[in-house]
Amino acid sequence: MGAFGFVIARLRALRMDTTPLRTSRDFRLLFLAGTVFYFGAMVSYVAIPYQIYTLTGSNLAVGAIGLVELVPLIIFGLYGGALADHVDRRKLLVACGVAQAAFTAVLAVNAFQNDPSVWLIFVVSVGLASTSSMQRPSREALMPRTVTHDELPAANALTSLGMQIGVLVGPAVGGLLVAYVGIGWCFLIDICGLSVASLMFWLMSRRRNSRSCAESFCANASTAASSSGASSRSVTSPAGFGTVRG
Repeated sequence: MGAFGFVIARLRALRMDTTPLRTSRDFRLLFLAGTVFYFGAMVSYVAIPYQIYTLTGSNLAVGAIGLVELVPLIIFGLYGGALADHVDRRKLLVACGVAQAAFTAVLAVNAFQNDPSVWLIFVVSVGLASTSSMQRPSREALMPRTVTHDELPAANALTSLGMQIGVLVGPAVGGLLVAYVGIGWCFLIDICGLSVASLMFWLMSRRRNSRSCAESFCANASTAASSSGASSRSVTSPAGFGTVRG
C-alpha cells in the first residue's frame, strides 16, 4: 500500500488546477474561444498546403506560402502589440476574427470552384497572417485581467492545454475532411470556429486598457512569438502554411 499510496499522491500532484475555469466567466470564454480558434486553424493548416500541392505539384509553391507570410507577420505582429494598448482589446479581437472569417470564406469559395485560383490563395494568406498577427497580442494581454494574480499559473497552464488540444485534434479532423469530403469543408469548419470564437470574445466583459506588468510580459512574448512564427508556424495564422493562428 505504501508504493500504491505514493503513486496516487504523485498523480494527484500532477492534477491540473482548474480553478480559473470555475471562478472566472471571462476566462472560460477566453479559454473556449482560444481552443476553438486553434482547432479551426489547424484544420485549415492541413488543407492549404495540400491544396497548393494538388494544384501545382510543386514543393516550392507549398513552401512559398510561409515566405509570403513573413513580412505581414513581422510588421503586423509588432503593430498589434502597440494597438492592443490603445483600443478596446475585446473589439479588436472580434474585428480580427470577423476579418479572418471573411478571408477564410474566400478560400472556401475558391476551393469549391472547378478550377481554384492559386494566386488567390497566396493573396488571402497574406491577409490572414496580417489579421491573426494583430489579434494575438490582445488575446494574450487580456488573459491576466480575467483571473486573480494567484490564479495566473493555472490560467497559463489551462491556456496551453487548450492550444494543445486544438493543435492535436485539428490536423486529424482536417485530414479526414480532406480525404472524405473535400478541401472546401476544411475552410467551412474554420469559418464556424472563427465565428464561435468571435462571439465568445464579444461576450466578455469590457475592460479598460490600463496595462499591468503581467499583461506587458504576455503581449511582448506574443509579439516575439508572432515574429518568429514565420519559420515554425508559431500558432498565429489560420490558413497560412508558415504559421498557425494563435
